[in-house]
Amino acid sequence: MRISRATDALGLARNHPLYHRHASLIFRNNHNASWYAYGFGFAGFGVEPIPKKEKVFARELITKHMPAAKVDKLFETLNQGRSAQYDIAKYNCVDHLIVGLKAVGKHSRLFNHYQYLNRGWYKNSVLRRKVL
Repeated sequence: MRISRATDALGLARNHPLYHRHASLIFRNNHNASWYAYGFGFAGFGVEPIPKKEKVFARELITKHMPAAKVDKLFETLNQGRSAQYDIAKYNCVDHLIVGLKAVGKHSRLFNHYQYLNRGWYKNSVLRRKVL
């Protein structure tokens, strides 16, 4: 999870679980020691800049090694076109990465925690009920 101002356009409350937060997957290629970041947002799934250390809010090591076949399956799942379905309440950056990780048999406690908090926010929010 990194600090991001991209969600400012949504007008989230300061105590919203994803206020100024964005979920990304960071990969390291062990063969050439290069780093890559990927995330899901308003424009769909794609490459993102590697977050600076001061922008990293929380992190979790999901796996140290993943076979090439599983990496391919992960990216196949993540690249499925769901960008039109981006909705902070129903399907967002955290949900998209959880779906991809489940496809390869992995899970993230950090992402699951944010998904739980976000869904709880909209389930119990008076503001959400007024909007709908």
